[in-house]
Amino acid sequence: MKKLLLHIGTGKTGSSSIQRVFSDLSRSRGLRDLTYPVLSKKTNHNEITTIFQTHQRCAREFRSKYPDDDLKFRRFVSKIESKFRNYLFSEDNLVVSSEYLSGFNEGEVADFASYLRDFNFDQIKVLIYLREPSSYYLSAVQQRIKASHTFESPTSFFFDYVSIIKRWKRFFPDTEIREFDPKELINGSVVADFIDVCGRFLGCEFNSVEGSFTSSNQSLSAAGMRFLQTYRSVCHSGRDNQINAATNQLIKMVQEVEKSRSARSCKPRLSHQVERIIRCNHSEQVKELRKLLGCDIFKGFSPPESCGGAEELEFSGSVMDILHPDSVDCESVDRLIMEVVDKLLLVKA
Repeated sequence: MKKLLLHIGTGKTGSSSIQRVFSDLSRSRGLRDLTYPVLSKKTNHNEITTIFQTHQRCAREFRSKYPDDDLKFRRFVSKIESKFRNYLFSEDNLVVSSEYLSGFNEGEVADFASYLRDFNFDQIKVLIYLREPSSYYLSAVQQRIKASHTFESPTSFFFDYVSIIKRWKRFFPDTEIREFDPKELINGSVVADFIDVCGRFLGCEFNSVEGSFTSSNQSLSAAGMRFLQTYRSVCHSGRDNQINAATNQLIKMVQEVEKSRSARSCKPRLSHQVERIIRCNHSEQVKELRKLLGCDIFKGFSPPESCGGAEELEFSGSVMDILHPDSVDCESVDRLIMEVVDKLLLVKA
C-alpha cells in the first residue's frame, strides 16, 4: 500500500527535534521501509508550503529571502515542487513534516488535498500535536526573545486549536490529535511518540533509533530570559524578528553557564495572574476542543471561577511582567551576567 504521514506541528510541540532526528537518519540512510524527503539543507519540509500559498501568504523566512513575487521566487518554488513531486510519485511510505502546514487556511488545505490526489495514496494520515495554552505562551515568548526584545501581551494571546483541527479533518478524515505533554507522550518524548505513530501507521520498525532525544530548542531559565531580552533591547532594538550570530553566541554561553552548578538557575513560570488571563481567553476554546475530540485533553487546564482582572495586568513589555516573582529576581540575573562575562574573559584570555 502507498501511505503518507503528514506531520503539521503545531508550533512549540517539538517539531524541530522530530525533524532533526528523521533528517539525520534519512541522510545517513538509517531509515528502513519509509522515506523522509530531503528537499534542501533544511531538516524540515517548510518549503513545500510555498507551492500552495501566494507570495504574500508565505512565511516570513521565505519573503525575507525572496521579497518580491518575481522570477527568482517562482524558480525557487518550481524547484521545490519538482523535488517534492518526485518523492510523491516514486515512494510508497512517506513522512512529511512541517509545522507551517498548520497555518494553512481552508483554501490552502483544500488545494493541498487536491494536489495529493494525483499521486494515488491508499492512505493519508495527518498528525497534529497540541500544547496547553499557558505552556504554549511561555515557550513562544522564550523563542520570540531570541530574535526580538518585544513579545505579545497575554491579554491578546489566543490560539485557535479548533479551527486548525476542523479544516484539516474536513479534507483529511484520518487526522490524529496528540497532546504535547511528557505525561501523555510515549516515554515522555515527542520523538519517541512520533516514532510510535510512524510504526503503527506505516508498519515500520526503528531498530536503529535508540536512546534519548534532546530538544533542538533548549529552554532558557527565568534569569536567562531577562538577560537576553535586555541584551536585545540595548544592542539590537531596531532588529526585531532577526536572529544574528552575536545573539546565537550569547544564547549558547548562557545555556552553558546555566548547566553549571554555580548558576542555580530557576525554571521560568508564569505568574498566577497571567495564567488566569490565558485560561480565561481559552476557556471556551478548550471546552469546544474537548467536545470535538471526545476526550479530556489538557487535563491540568481548568477555567477560573472569575475571568476578571485582564485589564489590571500592568504590561510594559518586560518578561518580568509575566513571570512569577519567585522564578526570577535581580540577584539571579546579576549572577548570570557576571558568570557569562567571566566565561567571555576566559575565552579571550
